[in-house]
Amino acid sequence: LLASAHPLPFSPRPAAKIKEKVARALAIQGKVDAWSAPPPPDFNLRAAQMLHRDAAKVGIQFPALEALGAEVEKAEAWELAANKVFRAPGRHGEVVALKREGDMLMVNFDDILGRLEEKVQKSEAWVKALRGKLGAGPDVGLVELMAVIRKGLSSGEATRRDLTDLIAQGMKNPTVVDEFLCLRAEYEAYKWSRKADEALSGGPAVSKLGEMLSHCGKIREPLPLTRADKEAWEIRGHEPVQALYDACQAWLGTYKE
Repeated sequence: LLASAHPLPFSPRPAAKIKEKVARALAIQGKVDAWSAPPPPDFNLRAAQMLHRDAAKVGIQFPALEALGAEVEKAEAWELAANKVFRAPGRHGEVVALKREGDMLMVNFDDILGRLEEKVQKSEAWVKALRGKLGAGPDVGLVELMAVIRKGLSSGEATRRDLTDLIAQGMKNPTVVDEFLCLRAEYEAYKWSRKADEALSGGPAVSKLGEMLSHCGKIREPLPLTRADKEAWEIRGHEPVQALYDACQAWLGTYKE
């Protein structure tokens, strides 16, 4: 449009305004084109939002306006997700993925990224301590790890005390790691099995058996395993307790009749 006005013997009044808009658009476009990862320290979310507002005020469509809008929207959503992690521990893998995503943003979030990295490192140090205690390297999968944990819980008071100490420490982890969920489930299963032994030898009330079986399901539910592996995971004593409960229910049904 400006080019078509150039040959005219006079300067149309709107031409100056259009020229000003184009100059502002080109200046903003130059800033956007200069973006790189990682972004400069001063290009935080507020700076990106202000630049986007300036681009919108130009009053014409140009590539930087759309690019800025998309980047600001992505950064705002990422910041919300990160703040949610700081309010309550998130799953470790999700926090790692969140940090990785933040590293790729064109907006500077160094402070938040540093805090996320600290969370990741603390939790991974706990995982390393657990696996080191059990002699299970990072290549040992969760199902196999649970078998090692179960063996450790039954091997003696010293090992059991070390593992319960790790549970106490794991409760303070800034992220929820799969290994912690497995350790806690195996410890709860260990305690449940001991109660089952007592129940089977002492003639418990039917209601007590029902409560035990209900708790058994709650132990299994948080496991970070596939559905098939969850179903295959056994809690010692579950089958005889279930059989006794079913027999009692059957007898009660016959008695009521």
